[in-house]
Amino acid sequence: MTVFFNNIKRILKKKINIIMMIVVPVLFIVVSMAATGSGGSLNVGIVDNDNTKLTNMLIDELGNKASVTRVNEDEIKSNIINMKINYAIVFDKDFTKNIIEGKDVKLKSYSIKESDASIPVKMYIDSFISAAKNISAVIPGNEEKFYSGFDYYKEGSFQAEYKSIELKPFGKSTSITSLGFLVMCILFLSSFATTLIIEDKKSGTYYRMFSTPIKIRSYMLQNILSFIAVALLQVGLILTIMMVVFKADLGPSPINVFVVMSIFATVAVSLGVVISSLSKDERQVSTLSSLINVPMCMLGGCYWPREIMPSFLQKIGDFVPTTWVLKAAEKVINSSSLIAVSKEILIMLLFAVVFLLLASWRKADIAK
Repeated sequence: MTVFFNNIKRILKKKINIIMMIVVPVLFIVVSMAATGSGGSLNVGIVDNDNTKLTNMLIDELGNKASVTRVNEDEIKSNIINMKINYAIVFDKDFTKNIIEGKDVKLKSYSIKESDASIPVKMYIDSFISAAKNISAVIPGNEEKFYSGFDYYKEGSFQAEYKSIELKPFGKSTSITSLGFLVMCILFLSSFATTLIIEDKKSGTYYRMFSTPIKIRSYMLQNILSFIAVALLQVGLILTIMMVVFKADLGPSPINVFVVMSIFATVAVSLGVVISSLSKDERQVSTLSSLINVPMCMLGGCYWPREIMPSFLQKIGDFVPTTWVLKAAEKVINSSSLIAVSKEILIMLLFAVVFLLLASWRKADIAK
């Protein structure tokens, strides 16, 4: 295992690797916390196309629990993406009339997934509308009696003491966002680490393997294992920092998150080996890494939620491993077991096998 231990020392000696291993992920974690408005009140966007006593009543009550902003319906998507609002609701015209008449109505709402920010507001609004429906079911079509009954409901239910809803310092949605940036850093660290193969080629070490007791397969296996070991070290360190320093919510089993990220680390190393096998020097490795890793991170949802991308890009994203690691990470953070993400794990392992086969084919071609 001489090559294995020697490689780990060589990787950890390079400042760029240490920066990509620890510094860059931590910086992105801080950015993620700032972007989600850590510690601030929720921002709820309101579009009231009905403008009735009932809708104004709900808006007034929300104003006591969150920051309410009137927005145009066509601005909702951009405001949520830019973090100006965390959640948005739209009252359609005749919303109140339909409730009073006993019709089944649904409130339009918008958010980026079921985040920690949107869930408390959604639950409160659902409770309010459910109460309105229950009252209208008793006296359907009678507006005067409806509001009279709702006044009694307000006196009985709304006099409780409410605390303003606030974002958790580091909730599940922020954790998922941070893991997206960790995925990016794993990809680039693996690419940088595999440049050791390029260095060995330049120094002649790679080709001298043929004249030593160390077989080329053993050499490559020890290289790959050393790259995986460093990637696992990175995953362990960053997850520990997230939990201990930033108090991140990694779900009921942080171990499951570690397992998912570790499997992806194997995929990243496999891809890094392919890139190094196709490159003649470190400059080519850097160029190829950027050309491959950056689009892969974009399509996989490392920089932004996949839901905001056009459907055709989401379909293309299904063909990159970053999509599947983030899907698996989101599930295990939201209480799923490893068995529940077996599909995502299997797909990632298939990516690793394909990349290793490509790297092996290239190595065999070089040996000739």
